[in-house]
Amino acid sequence: MEAGLKGRCYMSEIAGNQRRKIKIEVLGKSFFIRKKEITAFHDISLQINEGEFWCFAGPSGCGKTTLLRVLAGLEKFAYSYPHQLSGGMRQRVSIARAFANDPEMLLMDEPFASLDEQNRLILQQELIQIWEENRKTVVFITHSIDEALFLSDHIMLMTAHPGTVKKIYDIDLPRPRNMMEIRKTQDFMRLFSTIWGELREEVGPKSQA
Repeated sequence: MEAGLKGRCYMSEIAGNQRRKIKIEVLGKSFFIRKKEITAFHDISLQINEGEFWCFAGPSGCGKTTLLRVLAGLEKFAYSYPHQLSGGMRQRVSIARAFANDPEMLLMDEPFASLDEQNRLILQQELIQIWEENRKTVVFITHSIDEALFLSDHIMLMTAHPGTVKKIYDIDLPRPRNMMEIRKTQDFMRLFSTIWGELREEVGPKSQA
């Protein structure tokens, strides 16, 4: 199995008054299975500044996890990347331990997906409280619009496979946030409805054709 990566990634640059943590230019990832080329994602362009909280959302199989794995390879950056198209960590993550290790950034692949609703809400709140104290750069994959809106500064919505950027949303909901309270606001409901409408286009019958 041979993997292919197109485009460019950069880390830790100074851009004006902000420190750019990640810059992606027209990035694409493909690999071969039984001599057939499969495109995981293509034409991803994105800039993530230091201290920002980004969520990547989109239909199953759109390449979110593969993109996260490419980003995870940036620190001893070369041309060797994981081969898997999908899958990821479905385990409960120790948030405090992750921040205690003082990483450059946190890359989180649906860490709360396997939890029940109660524990998921508790850990979402713990994560956002710790992040507000440390302001580490976070890239977080989720299928949940609620979760993305609650946690993030920006949401990158991806198209169905092969994934590319459908739209980027800047989330200006005030911080600090409380999930139970923020869900009741008009801004939250408006953003939820808008993003769900865009996502529904990708998971509906047309995207399955």
